[in-house]
Amino acid sequence: MLIFFHLDNLFSRGDLDYRNLVLDANSASLFVGARGRIFRLWAYNVNDTSENLFVDLRLNVPPAELSECRALGNSAEDCQPSTRFMALQDNKERLYVCSSVGMRPEIRVLDAVTLRDRQEPRTEIGICAPDPTVNATAVIVEWGNPSELPSVYSGIRTGMAGENHLIYRPALVENGKEVHSSMRTVYTDNRWLYGRSNCTHC
Repeated sequence: MLIFFHLDNLFSRGDLDYRNLVLDANSASLFVGARGRIFRLWAYNVNDTSENLFVDLRLNVPPAELSECRALGNSAEDCQPSTRFMALQDNKERLYVCSSVGMRPEIRVLDAVTLRDRQEPRTEIGICAPDPTVNATAVIVEWGNPSELPSVYSGIRTGMAGENHLIYRPALVENGKEVHSSMRTVYTDNRWLYGRSNCTHC
């Protein structure tokens, strides 16, 4: 398959470390995660900033969190919000975003059209790495979880020096109540990679 790019079909809002791209072919929306920003662009012309085709969401870090982050020895740039993971969920109606905000992982669930918050932003450790140099990955699983509740699963390094490697699923919540506790691999035992579970009711 050949893909052609036109030089006039380039998007930039400056040096923002454009890190994440998510494409929704049905709505022709291209979501771009960057330092301090999340954009929804029209995939056919990323320069079209018409109101119904373009959204620019600015991410901010509260002054108290910024001061605390700097006091821990982090640079001003490292303390700025920056996206780490994005994925569509709920039939592509919501955009799930994990960002580093003041070197803390923040989860936001946004409306996929307006980029307005559908839930209150929350800090949640284990989904994405605040440090951009730490390798991590994640995926949204919408079917097959306990009680058929959608969840994110992440492969991440934890610990002060990133010495612990684990796969993690946060607690499953229904109607504001935790119904299944979080799960993770035991980071001190890598034998699970080579074995098979005999548990039929896990």
